[in-house]
Amino acid sequence: MRIAIVGQGYVGLPLAIAAADLQEEGLSASRIKKCLLVLQMVMNEAVNSERISRNPLGKGKLEKPSLPKSIPAAFTLNEIKQLSQSMPVPYQLLTEFLCFTGLRMGEVVSLRVKNLDLQSGLLTVETSAVYLGGKLYTTSPKSGHSRRVPLSQHLIGKLQSHVKNKSDESFVFSSPVGEQLDADQYRRTFKRKVREMGKPTMTPHNCRDTAASLAIRAGASVKTVAQMLGHADASITLTRYTAFFPDDFDSLRLALGKISGR
Repeated sequence: MRIAIVGQGYVGLPLAIAAADLQEEGLSASRIKKCLLVLQMVMNEAVNSERISRNPLGKGKLEKPSLPKSIPAAFTLNEIKQLSQSMPVPYQLLTEFLCFTGLRMGEVVSLRVKNLDLQSGLLTVETSAVYLGGKLYTTSPKSGHSRRVPLSQHLIGKLQSHVKNKSDESFVFSSPVGEQLDADQYRRTFKRKVREMGKPTMTPHNCRDTAASLAIRAGASVKTVAQMLGHADASITLTRYTAFFPDDFDSLRLALGKISGR
C-alpha cells in the first residue's frame, strides 16, 4: 500500500476520486480495493484510539471500485526499444521482458531463476507478489494456476547473460542488493519515462497489451494468447483484444469457396 494515499489528502474525498487517482497510477481495480481496505482499517484504528471522531470512509463493506474499462493500447517495436533504452540500466531488460511475455508486475517480481527453462525457451509462472498493509506477500497467480510462457530467441540470449551468476533461488529481476524488486518504484520510473515519450497514459499493464498484440500478429490463436497471459477463460482475451485480431475476410472467403467447390 502507498502511504501517500493518506498523505496526499484522500481522507474525506469521495472514494470514486481516490479510486480514479489510483487507477491513473496504473493500479488494477483489485489492487485499488486492497489499498482502500487498508486505508479503511487505518481509519478504524484512528477512531478506536480517539485520534479522529469518525471514519470518513464509513464502516460498510467496500466493493471493488467500478472503473471505466481501459482500452487496450500496445507499444510498437520501435517504442519498446525506445522505452527500454531510456530506462535506468536495472530496468532495461525488465521492460523488454514485460512487453514480450505479458507477465503481470506481481508475477515478474516473484520470478526466480529456477522458473526459467532457457533450453526449451519457456518460463513457468508459479507465484505472484501482492502488497497488503505495507507488507509483501507471495501468493498464487491471479488465475490460481501456474502456467508456461514462451520466450523469444532474443530474450533467451539476454536472459542467459543476465542470470549467469545467479543461483536457482535468486530473483530474475532484483534490487541492486539482490532483494525482491520494488514494483511501485518501477511503476514510478515507467510513468516518468512514458511521459517523456509523449505517451503519458501508458502504464506497465500496457506491456501486457503489447505482448498480446505481438502474439496475435505472430499468428497465435485466442486460446494460446489466453494461456500466455494467464486468463481464466479465452473469452476474456477475445473480449479485451478483439481489435487486435484482423478481419481476414478475404482469406475466409477463399477458404469457404474451396469447401463449397466454388
